[in-house]
Amino acid sequence: MTRYVVIGAGAIGGGVSGLLADAGVPVVAVARGAHAAAIREHGLTVRMAERQVTVALPCVVDPAELSLVVGDVLVLATKTHQAEAALRQWVDRPVLDGDMVVGTAGELLPIVTALNGVASEDMALR
Repeated sequence: MTRYVVIGAGAIGGGVSGLLADAGVPVVAVARGAHAAAIREHGLTVRMAERQVTVALPCVVDPAELSLVVGDVLVLATKTHQAEAALRQWVDRPVLDGDMVVGTAGELLPIVTALNGVASEDMALR
């Protein structure tokens, strides 16, 4: 099953991460600081008008904490002014097929942009 790596588990990315995890879809949240610590310790809570869900899910702070594999999908959900730096952090990360590195995230993995505005699509182009 496809694993989603949600880069920026804030308002948008947190909702995406939480609902994917609640649906049983493999997902890894990428967050910073106290937010990452809270996700790791207490899970991620998504509040909606009709319900609230709290899910336990893996959360990393740095790309080096996660091995990317063929079939992963990156979801960019940072603030627009943080998108370029986040893309630079992830683009050259190795992608594994079994134990072998077969390329980089920028070469092999699809990326979905989930940001306010339209500038992020151009930033994420290969």
